[in-house]
Amino acid sequence: MTPGRLLFGSWNLYEFGRESTPEALARYQAIGERIRGYRPDLPMILVVQELSGESEVETATQTWTLARMAGMECGITHSVTACSYHPARWSKLGVLWRPGIRALPGSKRVPRPGDRDDWLFVAFECGGVRLQAGVAHFPPFDRESRPSMVRRFAGASRLAGLPTWLGFDFNATSAARTRFGRFYDPDPFQARPWQPAYADQCARRRTLYRRRMHPVDRSAGQALIDAGLRDIAPALRAPWRPTAGFPPFAGDLREPRRLDILATNSAAALAATVGYHVDDFPSSNLLSDHRLTVAEIDLALLTT
Repeated sequence: MTPGRLLFGSWNLYEFGRESTPEALARYQAIGERIRGYRPDLPMILVVQELSGESEVETATQTWTLARMAGMECGITHSVTACSYHPARWSKLGVLWRPGIRALPGSKRVPRPGDRDDWLFVAFECGGVRLQAGVAHFPPFDRESRPSMVRRFAGASRLAGLPTWLGFDFNATSAARTRFGRFYDPDPFQARPWQPAYADQCARRRTLYRRRMHPVDRSAGQALIDAGLRDIAPALRAPWRPTAGFPPFAGDLREPRRLDILATNSAAALAATVGYHVDDFPSSNLLSDHRLTVAEIDLALLTT
């Protein structure tokens, strides 16, 4: 592995493990092979959403299955797996890493029982540097609650006192702007005729002249900025790329959007982030309705 560099990726795997048909099993294997083959010369931490376990044991089993397929690890200790099972959330979360990275025992953190939030943190040591990885999945059908969930997730990311990289399915549109003042993420809905599926994404209203409008709701995106999280793609001025909304697995909202956010919780972590990539290879639509999204970190910049 190339010293000094680390990949941090996030991927919503679209109901990984929910079905056991030959077609589904082949899709899971292809996901693992894609992860295994993605820049194998570099160490990598990968956070995933949409594991489908119906219990803590089943979620852990799915995490270990994915780790074996991808040539990665997921055991913090012999008895602690880097996954999160929330009985009220259909999306379960996991964290995996390539051999050579050490997960720190006792660093796993999840919401308290009964909390509505859906997140997971694990701390690591890589190349002599300690850092933290976080993953979340924000609700697709609860527009009003997303801003407060973002603020709690941001607060939880700071408890360990470590530079932290976050990967999450935002299910919302960013409020980040370019250096010219325009929104980095275009509004995918305003120019299209209204449909009920937009209700959880748009703020419907009338103008002064009684014209109906339904601009995308960016309140969760603004909460992300206000809470001090740094959205990596616009910060690095990366070309805009959609990460979600692709058939055949996408639901009612098939407009290409950047829902999969990579972020940091500090200026120091952002300064050490030197690359961003959306893995939109030709057959990616057959694996998930989301894209693998990856940041590259220069660990040497965290020690200077």
